[in-house]
Amino acid sequence: MKKLLFFSTLLLSLFANAQHIDDKYLAAAAEHKKGNYQKVIDLLQNENYRQNLDGFYLMLQAHYALVTTDYQTDIAHFNFNRLVELRTMIDDYLKVAQNPKGIKTVQQQQKELLNYPATEATFNEIRSQLVGKSQLQDIKIALSKLKFDKVIALVDEYATDGYVPDYELAYHKAIAEFRKVKLHRKTTTKEQKEQV
Repeated sequence: MKKLLFFSTLLLSLFANAQHIDDKYLAAAAEHKKGNYQKVIDLLQNENYRQNLDGFYLMLQAHYALVTTDYQTDIAHFNFNRLVELRTMIDDYLKVAQNPKGIKTVQQQQKELLNYPATEATFNEIRSQLVGKSQLQDIKIALSKLKFDKVIALVDEYATDGYVPDYELAYHKAIAEFRKVKLHRKTTTKEQKEQV
């Protein structure tokens, strides 16, 4: 009798655990449809999602969406290791996948990732160029709008990043300070003029 009770308790707990995992996968699928990719990752993070191909696929799609979006929108703060992890996940998925539609989608994503840098050195070079152009553009826009204090603040902020060459920063700061003094000629003291 004790063995029967033990066996039934064990089966019940296994069933409850399986139901809990299925509920998590269903919740993750619902969040994926809504576009809440970080929520998908949060739901499946503690589960062994690689054992369930549907869960693995959902996790892969969530990572792909977040990595590609973050790379395009905020390359300055993007971590190259996320791209490496995504490529590894894709390779692992393609080794075990059985769903032809899922395989085709992931293979297409794998091809699209070929447009992203393959090495960290290449990534850092691309990031430096793109961020430098963006920061320089911010400075030029502020200068064109005659917001000289903003130009000076941006130059000081961007000087620590190292993406914009020092000579560009010095040039724009000098222009902003000169035009600021010229604009406020009547209220500028002799000391302020000499400082510029």
